[in-house]
Amino acid sequence: MEKAISNIKFLIWFKAFKLILKLIIPLVFLATGLILFYLSIPGWSLILGIPSIIFGITFLIYVYDEIGSQTEIHDNDGKFFPPTPEVKE
Repeated sequence: MEKAISNIKFLIWFKAFKLILKLIIPLVFLATGLILFYLSIPGWSLILGIPSIIFGITFLIYVYDEIGSQTEIHDNDGKFFPPTPEVKE
């Protein structure tokens, strides 16, 4: 039983770590694009700045969509189960 709970805790931390990495990468794209764009280096701000801003915003949209679609509910025992739709009779 304790091994199963420790495995579940590991999976929770692993999911959180993956989500943090998925969030950091688009923010880095966005930040570097903004920095390159505002430095006004001839050519580089247009060639690398604008596309990295677009990639950063696009990836952020996908990451936040993934965060919003991950609605897992767990009880105090650490058991995960997907949310069930409410059935109206």
